[in-house]
Amino acid sequence: MDKINNLFLSGYFVFLIIISLIIGPAIPDLIMTLSSLLGLIFLFINKVKLPKENLFFLLLSFIIILFTVFFSENFKVSFPEFIVDLRYFLYLFLFLIFFQEKLFKYFILFLFFIILFLFFDLLIQYNFGKDIFGIKADMQVNRQRLNGPFNDEYIVGTYILKLSLPVIGYYLFYNKKLLFQIVLATSFIAIILSGERMALILYVFGVSLIFIFLKKYKILILTSMSLIVAMMILFIFFPEKQFKYLEFIHALLDFRNSGHGAHFLTAFYMFLEYPITGAGFKMFRELCNDPSIVSNFVTNAETCTTHPHNIYLEILAECGAIGLFGFLTLIYFFSKRIYDLKLYKSEYVGFVAIFICIFWPISSMGNFFNNWNACINFSLIGFLLIKKTEKPWKVFYLKE
Repeated sequence: MDKINNLFLSGYFVFLIIISLIIGPAIPDLIMTLSSLLGLIFLFINKVKLPKENLFFLLLSFIIILFTVFFSENFKVSFPEFIVDLRYFLYLFLFLIFFQEKLFKYFILFLFFIILFLFFDLLIQYNFGKDIFGIKADMQVNRQRLNGPFNDEYIVGTYILKLSLPVIGYYLFYNKKLLFQIVLATSFIAIILSGERMALILYVFGVSLIFIFLKKYKILILTSMSLIVAMMILFIFFPEKQFKYLEFIHALLDFRNSGHGAHFLTAFYMFLEYPITGAGFKMFRELCNDPSIVSNFVTNAETCTTHPHNIYLEILAECGAIGLFGFLTLIYFFSKRIYDLKLYKSEYVGFVAIFICIFWPISSMGNFFNNWNACINFSLIGFLLIKKTEKPWKVFYLKE
């Protein structure tokens, strides 16, 4: 067990999960599950006592959401799905127990090289129609979306967004100007090339938060002006991207008849149909064409999909007001920790920024409990748990 703890549970599981996300959701999900189970075994064998504050809030949020599952429209679907997703909560405990802070700077460097690799990979795919692995993008839509090494999943922009903010925050905090400028420029261009509009919006928002938290107002102004000029230049060299982003504005102007607008409305009226405990965990996909729900509004877009593309509407529709309270308990736990430890003024500022971006209420993101999203989200927000202090977040100890 000591060898497992030193070589695997000491923090290297996060490296493996992040890099394997490029291959697909199955392998990182397997690593996360295995890590959680090994961590749980270690807890029992060594009789590890966890900090009460951490344990209380994490378990409370889990128990509240679990309570809503028993009122699901299809318990046989919701209950197994939620029990399987318990591994995400267990996974957070690994950061409290095993992750060594000395690995932090190496993890940042690890992310830095992944961003550089993806930047060059996207440039190659844009210019030659396929990336260095021979993976082709769908070039029938004027190269508006690139997938890089993610095969048939167009999520490379979201992946770069979530990896780049922690790196930008770290290098800005330590005033490593050259590295900061490199990752800022390459990640920005790569997200533009990906064609993911929400990723670009959240990227600009997240970078701005980092500057504000670190009180780098002059750099914020200069960077904002540089990004605007850079975007104009990029649209000149990559004119097909211009249409993709202008299309986003048209969708906002006619939101009700857009895809996301229809999904938002479906989730909202599903919540009104089941306001207290929701329709049931993972039940949006089952009920999104229910006449009693979709007959409440008119739209020209498809109302049914796997999730409503908004975390809070997803929770409200599937877990109701009670489930939302449990979810907000989890957010409160992390927010309190960020504030108490002043993590927004530290080398962890980029992780704080990505935490805010993930839980920003008006953003349109993927299914929060989807395998791929959960692996990257919980891996990144877990870093907000590894900064150890005696008060008010006590370090765990082993019973003698």
